Amino acid sequence: MHRVFFFLTGENFNTHRRIEPGEVPHFSILEITSLLKACFPGNDITPEYTMHRVMEAQLPAFNVQTTRFLRRSASIKYIGTPDFNLISSEAKIDQAIEEFTNILPRDPDFARLARGLTGKGKTFAVARVVHAIALPDGAELPLKAAIGGAIKSSCGFQVNLGAPDIFVSLFITKTRDPGNPGFAFRVSFNCIEYHTRGFKDRIAKDRPAFGIGTMNPPLTTLMVNCAHPRRDRPALMIDPFCGTGGLLIEALVRGIASIGIDVDYPSIKGCIKNMRHYSKGKKAGFHLLHASTFSLPLREHVEAPRESTVTVTDPPYGRLESLKHARFEEYVGVLECLSRGHGSLCFAMPDAFTPVVHAFLEKDPSTRIVSMQRKREHAGFSRAIFLVSRK
Repeated sequence: MHRVFFFLTGENFNTHRRIEPGEVPHFSILEITSLLKACFPGNDITPEYTMHRVMEAQLPAFNVQTTRFLRRSASIKYIGTPDFNLISSEAKIDQAIEEFTNILPRDPDFARLARGLTGKGKTFAVARVVHAIALPDGAELPLKAAIGGAIKSSCGFQVNLGAPDIFVSLFITKTRDPGNPGFAFRVSFNCIEYHTRGFKDRIAKDRPAFGIGTMNPPLTTLMVNCAHPRRDRPALMIDPFCGTGGLLIEALVRGIASIGIDVDYPSIKGCIKNMRHYSKGKKAGFHLLHASTFSLPLREHVEAPRESTVTVTDPPYGRLESLKHARFEEYVGVLECLSRGHGSLCFAMPDAFTPVVHAFLEKDPSTRIVSMQRKREHAGFSRAIFLVSRK
């Protein structure tokens, strides 16, 4: 098993704000947990939120395939191995930095780790200092100097800023223990940065066809990732209320084949235009159907297909006062029927209907695991995102 840490982007997707110390980014935890289950099917992987903006997990493999798959996450900024950790109980960051720079050059554990690098090359560079909290002006230089000096004295490596054999990264954040607050310093010899995900290219107002009420990334990204199909099988995503294709576009850019259904013909025409626009250079196929999902010949009992199939959708609930409980149960009932025998079901509903959703979905709790996250859109409206997984 490989111990791996995830340094988060810093956005709290539940609130549209930055993740504050003491807050728990529940949406990011749900997304990363779901992606790890899809990446390593059959393994019970439960990542922990250990420090401010840091999650950790034990993975069966940490290689190019793993990091390439997890690149689709909206939450992860860096992924790496936690090779050396130091916790400072100092109350101020400048004092904690001084403690780190004094201890590191004399620490026997760090010296042993540095000597273990000798088989991987002869040069290194301290590539980055990443911090989840503000640092004093000029703090990065002594931090890099302390790490570089400790590596040179331990294994004789030389600095090469142009093309080093090993990139070294330092991460600084706050601890999450309220009884022992302090700062955490983590050195990683194997770290990858995930750059911009291209969210701005897929914003609804910039798509060839615009639809009122269409979801935007990163929410669409999070929903598709939360219900992500298993990596070891051919993947298929169904959106039974696809509109102009906000969720289908996310499946497309991830290489997931998709089926979109909508009763509104102008929406289907717009979806075709959007999917053709974003399909350039993509290999995933898609099929769009102009029909009412409520009129499809859905079967009560279906055999599980060979494909890894998930259902992700944002039903057209319209104005809250017009969405009666009977209509709501019709929505959820058809979603349940579509996903029966398949993988996960992820859908959005107005937060006002959360109690009714739980009551409906928990009629048979032995077959379902229900997770829910609230997404505040603006002062007058919040969505509830439900993830229903089979046990």
